[in-house]
Amino acid sequence: MPVRGKAGATRAPPRNCEGIAMPKQRTHTQDELNTYALGFLARVQGSWTDEAISDWRAELTRLGFAPAASEISIALAHAHERFYEGPGHLLVCMGRPCHVRQKFDASDAAMRQGLDASLLLSTTECQGPCKQAPVATLRIGQRSMMFAQFAQTADWQAVRSFAQRAAAAGTLLVEQGSAEAFAFDPVHDHEHGSVVLQPLRFLLGRFQGEGEETTRPMSFQKEMVGSLEAGGRCLALRMGVTYPLANGQKDTHNAFVTIGVNPDTEAIEARAYTDGGAIHEFQLQMEGDAVVFAERPPVHNDQAQRARKILRPTPDGFEERVEVDYGSGQYEMHSVLAMQRVTPSASL
Repeated sequence: MPVRGKAGATRAPPRNCEGIAMPKQRTHTQDELNTYALGFLARVQGSWTDEAISDWRAELTRLGFAPAASEISIALAHAHERFYEGPGHLLVCMGRPCHVRQKFDASDAAMRQGLDASLLLSTTECQGPCKQAPVATLRIGQRSMMFAQFAQTADWQAVRSFAQRAAAAGTLLVEQGSAEAFAFDPVHDHEHGSVVLQPLRFLLGRFQGEGEETTRPMSFQKEMVGSLEAGGRCLALRMGVTYPLANGQKDTHNAFVTIGVNPDTEAIEARAYTDGGAIHEFQLQMEGDAVVFAERPPVHNDQAQRARKILRPTPDGFEERVEVDYGSGQYEMHSVLAMQRVTPSASL
């Protein structure tokens, strides 16, 4: 747009040598530049290359900033020190796309409420993947991970809760719970694994239950912990069950089960490792909201020809049924177990 000079004549806006209008330069403070630098450090997870610095300076230029080299050096040194401050650091982007899409209370006091000394929280300018807004980066020790699209209050609480637990434990390898749904990999462009395993999410959490067999009068107890692993591409189940014996002893079995999707067949497959040294493999089928798979016949029932297990979600956990074919070709009820969730739903 033409601009009037002192003598009333019009003059064109400044242009570069290619005839393209230059962005209007903005004044800035060193503190403001430090905030942009902290967002850049979150983006590159604490270290950078000359190429990354060049790209970042070009981005600042597009925003209308023209900091001197000395100002860039000061900002990077300050951001590097801040990024690695404390055992754990959660850096929340407050750039325009992120801030606009935050539907939770993003005030400083609200975001820090309830955090202990093991987790530092900072706000930054742009961290990079604006299309995934809102985004945040969590650093624990020397490792970092990014979260994205946690727009609602419950979403943010899940991310913050995981960050606090990870900081307290000193590792990113704690159970992510419902924060796993917002984990984002800015380097690898692949489908989020938990989408495929979505029908099995009712198995996430900690459960306890008591069951009964149709052929024995005494009840048995079971507990289980389910968690998503490997970026949501694997569901891990740790379980233990105790059966009472007629002589008063307790027959206890423990197992670890992994569940994932075969990339070639898209079948949901499981592998169970038992405390007796055995390994058993299963293929899981979805029938409505229930999971059904062929099971080994009960070891104490010699007449059983085949068996299957059915897991069905309930409002408070899930029901586990074992059905057995005694040779007639029809399945009959063998046992039923009601598993109750112990972990509060808000932390899943």
